[in-house]
Amino acid sequence: MTREFLARCLLLLVATVLTVGAAPREAIEGDDLKKMQGDWMVVSMTANGMKYPDEEAQSLFRTIEGNNYQISRYSKPIGKGTFKLDPAAMPKTIDSSPAADPSKPILGIYEFDGDNLRVCNAPPGKPRPSDFEAKAGSGHSLTVWQPEKH
Repeated sequence: MTREFLARCLLLLVATVLTVGAAPREAIEGDDLKKMQGDWMVVSMTANGMKYPDEEAQSLFRTIEGNNYQISRYSKPIGKGTFKLDPAAMPKTIDSSPAADPSKPILGIYEFDGDNLRVCNAPPGKPRPSDFEAKAGSGHSLTVWQPEKH
């Protein structure tokens, strides 16, 4: 076998691994993005170690269209932006860019629990959480969302 033949085989192997590895990741991202579409309401929310009263937390709603989101308090919009998912990361990651200040992304993690979606975010511009906790002093927020039934 010549060196040239071995080099071609190695390149073919690397290309095959990269191609095969990319397809499932895109499929998972598409699946998770598809599951996030539509209207969501808060079930519970904890921020920086403080659990919000249900009546306050449950006044928040979120609408997802593609990679765009809008947060509302009841029917009044209070924030919007875009987000990007990485479902291959462990835990899965979500990076949000608020329209009000896209220079300070909100880094978070997410997971689906049945129909519910748990999202744990760091404060804007801070490092991503590594677990689904919002302990006092962390600045993290943990929100459980459920699809809004129409």
